[in-house]
Amino acid sequence: MMDSRFLCGLLALLSAAALAEAPDAAWARAKWIGENLPPGVKAVSEKNCPVFRTTFGLPDAPAKAEVTVTGLGFFEVYVNGQKAGDEVLTPAACDGTHRCYYYVWDVAALLKKGANEIRIWTAPGYSDDFFEFGWRRVAEYPKRARLALAGVCADGTPFAVTTDGAWQVSPKSPISFASIYLGERYDAGFDGWDWQPAKVLDDFDRQEVVNRVPELWRPRVGPPELRRFDGAPVRLYDARPPKAILRPNSAAHAFVVDAGVNRAGVVGIRAKGPRGTVITLSYAEELDPVTNDLDTRTNRTRETIRDTFALVGTGDWETFRPRFTYHGFRYVRVDGYPGELTA
Repeated sequence: MMDSRFLCGLLALLSAAALAEAPDAAWARAKWIGENLPPGVKAVSEKNCPVFRTTFGLPDAPAKAEVTVTGLGFFEVYVNGQKAGDEVLTPAACDGTHRCYYYVWDVAALLKKGANEIRIWTAPGYSDDFFEFGWRRVAEYPKRARLALAGVCADGTPFAVTTDGAWQVSPKSPISFASIYLGERYDAGFDGWDWQPAKVLDDFDRQEVVNRVPELWRPRVGPPELRRFDGAPVRLYDARPPKAILRPNSAAHAFVVDAGVNRAGVVGIRAKGPRGTVITLSYAEELDPVTNDLDTRTNRTRETIRDTFALVGTGDWETFRPRFTYHGFRYVRVDGYPGELTA
């Protein structure tokens, strides 16, 4: 008769081996999924930000769990409402016809016993309005994602979740517009989710990629290579309060925030006000000394660079920070802020 201690040890080893193999096996089974568009339709909107989701149950809290994910264009993964990883503006820029970077994040702390949900929020990314000499995905093609979650519960039960036909997608989300340079439009009171079955892409259909330097591009035969990203990640750091808050001469209720230094980044703002109140953030590197207002002459796209934030109006403080854009700026003009803006 087999010794019970040996049997328990063997089962533990088998569980560990299954966990070690599960991420690769689950990743191999994962399918590309995209917006479920009618025949002949390439996109609901070039700048929309679809959300993919699925739900699943776990018999126990996880002892270990990793999520592997890639997408076109930008993507963020949310497990039970919490963002996985601390990188932003993923994936890194590359020619999507040749290579797609994937990321691996530890999400054990975000999972729980019982019902769980995973969402993938996608955006245009390095699209038609990206730097003209960089690799740019043609915007009107559907955003897409591929994901595998693999782990083992505290009781030794292995589990895996992969993107497939059971996932749902909503082409509409609180972010109705996102551009890597031109900004983002976010509605905190959004309630227009349009959940429908996601479309499974049996094979990765080739993306049209444009580059203004044709001799740098060589066609690739077959689907793009999937490679784990091993470069320097993009992260938020060095958060600073404003150096000064100014009032432009020509506006009755507008503010100009001086960040104190010209930098690449995003602005976080909090506000309290009625539902539907729209706050607009506009950006520039220079200040006009006569009008005390933005001087946008050095902006590549002039005055069109802006973020907007619509309040849900709960009566409590609400916060906003863009997800899928960034700006080069020192000065930020704030319009529509309810009340007196402070640092």
